[in-house]
Amino acid sequence: MVIRPPTDTRFNVCIAVQIMKQDLQKVVVKGLPNVKRCIISANEQRGDEYSIIAEGTDFRGVLSEIGIDGRFTNFNNPVIVSEVLGIEAARSCIIKEIMTTMEAHGITLDRRHVMLLADAMTYRYICKARKPL
Repeated sequence: MVIRPPTDTRFNVCIAVQIMKQDLQKVVVKGLPNVKRCIISANEQRGDEYSIIAEGTDFRGVLSEIGIDGRFTNFNNPVIVSEVLGIEAARSCIIKEIMTTMEAHGITLDRRHVMLLADAMTYRYICKARKPL
């Protein structure tokens, strides 16, 4: 499929691009039902390495796609990670997400304290949120 803007000079190019942008969002080329959108991101250190950032909840579907290496796949929802990969993977996901979020805000935490929190959230072999007292 090739989409070109109208060549009519009466047509404003900016309006044509906006219309095409809206129409293209409705077109499904190939994909998973629970993945809303994907962004291709280039690795800044290595120019020949790319990653795909997907927005959605179909972790099992992403892992089953041809060409996806599960060793390099990350998911930030520990509940879904526990359903697909198990409780230990969910624990690792919790630790990674807490550490990443806190470091992004300039907060330094001892990893052992975060591990203790992740253990408390997963000790009954289910991923459970902790409510404040």
